[in-house]
Amino acid sequence: KVAIIKGPGDVWKLYDYGIQSVACMGKTFSEQQYNILKNKGIENILFLGDTDKAGVEFKNRFINDYHDKFNIYLSKITAKDPSEMQEKDIVDNIVKTWEKIQCR
Repeated sequence: KVAIIKGPGDVWKLYDYGIQSVACMGKTFSEQQYNILKNKGIENILFLGDTDKAGVEFKNRFINDYHDKFNIYLSKITAKDPSEMQEKDIVDNIVKTWEKIQCR
């Protein structure tokens, strides 16, 4: 399992909570990125898009394009992005969702 997020600040923030994540560095997810994750055996994605308009559009497009390729999980984001969230919100939302994702 891996979390997909927008930028490096989010990766660093989630690392502090033991969550493996990769940053898309924008609002797109390419076929090459898909192939890398599949080749690594990733089946479960915790998608954590920004809450701005571009982030919501990216989330909707990702779900539409990859719902049949990954098990996609979402978590509540209480700020613009995970790097701006309070510790309690990260634990209550993101970490709890992460821990519920079962891997084979």
